[in-house]
Amino acid sequence: MPGLKTFLALDHQSLADQLARDLAPGGSREGQGNARSPFLKDIIIVDGKALSNWLTHGLVVEGGMGIQMNAELMNTRRFGPWIASLLRPAACPNPKQDPLEGLPARIFRLLQPDLGYAADWKDCLPQDGTDAAQAETVRWGLSFRLAQHFGDLLRNDPDWIRSATRAKDRWQKLWVKLMVEIRSDYPEAAPYHDAEVADLLASDAKALQSVAKHLPGRISLFSTGDIPRVVLDILVTLSAEIDARVYHLQPTESFHEDLRPAKGKKKAGKHADIGDDEYEKSYPSPGFPLLLSCGKFYRQQQRKLLDVPYAISADCPEPQYQPTVLGELKRSINQFDQEGITFGPIEDASVSIHRCHGPRREVEVLRDELLKLFATDPKLKQGDILILSPEPELYAPMIEGVLGSMEAIFAHRRPGPGYRGQGFKVRTAGLLGAKNSPFGALVKLLAELPLGRVGADEIYELLGMTAIQAKLKWDVSRLGLARRWFENAPFYWGLNRAHRNFYLSQGGVIDAGGMKLASQLTEVGTFDDFLRRVALGAAMGGKPRVASCPSLHDDGKTLPLDGVEGQEGLRFAHELLEVLGKVRLWLDFALGNPDEPQALGAWLDAFSELGGALLPRDKDYAKQYSEFRLALSRMRKQGELFAKLQNSPLMVSRHLFVKMLLDQCDFASGTGQFMTGDLTVTSLKSASIHPAKVIVMLGMNDGSFPHAQRSPGPE
Repeated sequence: MPGLKTFLALDHQSLADQLARDLAPGGSREGQGNARSPFLKDIIIVDGKALSNWLTHGLVVEGGMGIQMNAELMNTRRFGPWIASLLRPAACPNPKQDPLEGLPARIFRLLQPDLGYAADWKDCLPQDGTDAAQAETVRWGLSFRLAQHFGDLLRNDPDWIRSATRAKDRWQKLWVKLMVEIRSDYPEAAPYHDAEVADLLASDAKALQSVAKHLPGRISLFSTGDIPRVVLDILVTLSAEIDARVYHLQPTESFHEDLRPAKGKKKAGKHADIGDDEYEKSYPSPGFPLLLSCGKFYRQQQRKLLDVPYAISADCPEPQYQPTVLGELKRSINQFDQEGITFGPIEDASVSIHRCHGPRREVEVLRDELLKLFATDPKLKQGDILILSPEPELYAPMIEGVLGSMEAIFAHRRPGPGYRGQGFKVRTAGLLGAKNSPFGALVKLLAELPLGRVGADEIYELLGMTAIQAKLKWDVSRLGLARRWFENAPFYWGLNRAHRNFYLSQGGVIDAGGMKLASQLTEVGTFDDFLRRVALGAAMGGKPRVASCPSLHDDGKTLPLDGVEGQEGLRFAHELLEVLGKVRLWLDFALGNPDEPQALGAWLDAFSELGGALLPRDKDYAKQYSEFRLALSRMRKQGELFAKLQNSPLMVSRHLFVKMLLDQCDFASGTGQFMTGDLTVTSLKSASIHPAKVIVMLGMNDGSFPHAQRSPGPE
């Protein structure tokens, strides 16, 4: 019987077991699925790197079934555009291209003051008199967020997209204009987005049959969080031709429905005190808003499934609870509406809570607890441990330092198979964004260098970064020598004298009297002066001679750097000048006319040259370097699109370029993999969580978790 089949379970493992039974030969799908299309892969839609890695590992390695060897995993954001590419006509020059890819650039152009749309969003844009560079940065930020908001509407509220045919409000007015432009630019690219895909499949039987011919006989959606409404609509329609199933996590039977937020004066009134039976269900409890939002979220997901026509629902088998504190805790969460569940006189180590006076002490206690576990469980492996934290960037270096070198401790504790002879191997995973990746951190520092003082500390931090050391291969002694040369030159701050004066004149850094004194500043202590002194020191062997440099302000005289001696010193001076010379070219471009915007293409050319010279691209960083080039390519396409629509190049300031670049740089491949066999440190969010034998939560302090709700923007 056709129809979408849905399976609900109270935990991840029960869902995975049901999926394994359905995918295995001779399982509940025998005679269906790929029996009719043996050369097409199964498709499993799953969001989150942690969950997809865990699912693959469980089905192939631990499951021993090999059932996923011929399956393709894709996320929900990729699924809709992929189906759209199958529906586009043969005349379409590039069916895989996403017409909505340049949405931020289109919105940025439409929000220019002279096009009429900016007036609708004036409460979100800077007022008259705002610095031009700051104004365009704010405008780009708004454009980027609006593009994300439209993307969320496409995924979760396709009814709004369908109704947005007339400009009833500023949102619909902007969306209608965007779609008019996109249809004009890509006349052969329909359907243009996921909502149109769902509508076309539902209304055109030939289109549905055409797509079904390119699909395997079965598609599975494995979801433990949000189910995009438009993906559900597409699967419902496809279920008439293929076997489509949804495996969804329902972490509690009651969705915490007995929790209600206080209203009006009750919110500020008397509540249960800490220790009372009702405290965890009262508003002041730190866990209350978390439970409340969790219940609301999963009720919404359940409502989506209940609204699906022709759905066939089935519950996975009830999980088996162990007679431990952890087992009873799981039962109490899953059966939240049942009163009277108590832990009883159970004493075990399945759950332990430690109060520590600081992050460092937390990691030290973690070390002791892990040693106990390895001593008592000979089957425990390092890959069985998942460490979660609201602030993984803070804890990861400390964990690596404390657990990464423990040979002396392990020598007499015999931790079992998890011990590899040199302490724990710690890896981070799932930390998206430039700041969370060594490669991304290097890109971020290079991009932001022209925005600051160009100080000695910034340049020294650049030289010591993990990613650049992977390319330079300098040891600690060379970094120490660079630090001494900075101090001896001396090098303080500023690209040159002109940059110093410009920086001091910005934003009221100093008053008029100070600026008068600043006008007497010389080149001494600037980045340019340091480079000259190193070059002269290498040429003169570090001897204290006076060289003539007529372009300087100190009577045209300068001294070579003392201490550039010997073959090793000369070789290091050459390497240092080569690296910092590339940085100097980037700074000279970005700060040549610091108040004047430049074409986006010119910015990309300059930064691409810098990245090509300084960013590593060996096997450990090849994927991240590829992502970097892809980010620049996306920005270049947006610039070309803007130029095509505006008949002039997109001019951006240095502040706007940095924001545009970092918005494009996620560096997902540099965030590490899950299920590698090592200890994994990751963030406490749904996309990073997967079942593990041992789960550790660090930094669970009030204010750190649950996170305060971040504002999506004034719009």
